[in-house]
Amino acid sequence: MPANSQKLDEVSERIAAEEPQEVVGVVDEDRWPHLDIRTFTDVRQVSAAVSPDCSFRLVENAISSAEETIDFYIYNASADYLLQLLKDAKTRGVKIRLMYDVMDTSGNEREKIKALKVKAKEAPSSGRRKVFTVCHQKFAVIDNRTVLIESANWATTSIPEVRIAGKFKKGNREWLLRVDHAELAAWYADLFQKDWDIPELEAPSGLAQAIEVTPLGSVPMPLAAVKVPDEVFDIETPVLQTPAKITPILSPDNYFKLVKQLIAEATESIFVQQQSIKAGGPKTKGILQALAARKGEVEIRIVVSPKFTWKDTVDSLKAADLDDCLRAMNLESFTHLHNKGLVFDRKIAIVTSTNWTENSVARAREAGMVVECPEIAEYFAKVCDLDWNAGLDPADVPAHLASIEQTLAETPVEDQVQIHPADLRVDLV
Repeated sequence: MPANSQKLDEVSERIAAEEPQEVVGVVDEDRWPHLDIRTFTDVRQVSAAVSPDCSFRLVENAISSAEETIDFYIYNASADYLLQLLKDAKTRGVKIRLMYDVMDTSGNEREKIKALKVKAKEAPSSGRRKVFTVCHQKFAVIDNRTVLIESANWATTSIPEVRIAGKFKKGNREWLLRVDHAELAAWYADLFQKDWDIPELEAPSGLAQAIEVTPLGSVPMPLAAVKVPDEVFDIETPVLQTPAKITPILSPDNYFKLVKQLIAEATESIFVQQQSIKAGGPKTKGILQALAARKGEVEIRIVVSPKFTWKDTVDSLKAADLDDCLRAMNLESFTHLHNKGLVFDRKIAIVTSTNWTENSVARAREAGMVVECPEIAEYFAKVCDLDWNAGLDPADVPAHLASIEQTLAETPVEDQVQIHPADLRVDLV
């Protein structure tokens, strides 16, 4: 069923007009690194995890396995217990390079990175190296053999410190992958190196001018009254019947084209999890139009966080005639839905940092993987099943948020969890 183009145009124009922060300076497309994106067809070792259930253990195991090198490319790294993993690796003699986005790293977080005493560099999203509006990716390359890739920042609500399988601590819903494959690791190492090597411009007149961004504060959520989900997921490292196929998926390089292709090729189902959906330009409109065209042909489920920019999400999906495919994440169990994942036909999964906003798809540096592997896709599909079944009808969102706020008002400060600002800045990413 085709989307109503006029309604989408109207919503897109409103969102673009109301959010000038979406254009954080000028994007320098001529200086984007050239990347030869290809599919790796013989991947045999893949581990999947989700936050808040088991993400910390996946990250801890991956970083603790490092013997020689770690290249770490992150939007925000602020959780002390996660940064301690890098400190421990450095103590073991591991050489670490860290590239971070200054848009979301300030004050205390800069000091934390400096205290690591590793080779650190500002990402190419500011100053004389600016070529992207924001560098929002989250991945690490370990010993040139392992890639750790996530929707999650290294913040306390993104990857809560849960050390025991089966235990549950309230946090964001996030997806993560660990892939052990030397050639794939070399590809992401090359991506890291190319962004690392982007030179500074000499002439100030040629610089992209960034607008000033007002810092966001953290947002509290009740922790003591958490409702444990019906299932708490553990790390999954399946024995693959056939090797997985993995294709890097990046913004601004190939995300738009590849997602539209996968939407068009789906035969049974398309599951979407996003923190926010904002039809703010031609590429986000194009994705929603492609999805709307499949309505009635495949099952479409869309789960979105109700906490932030909910109205834009509803307006965007309603304009695309997809609002009846929408449910809101239940915040009784989670602080926020910060995931950006997709599952097609329960056979193909995307784990990525790309949000469905125009800036994230078209102008930001984002990184992810398309994983053609029934075992891994089924793992994430089951997560989608759980979150969909526990999700809320959009009409119930106001009452749900009011209930969460009432619970928060009755919750002592020591029993509250703070959602990190890095997970809230949907205006930029």
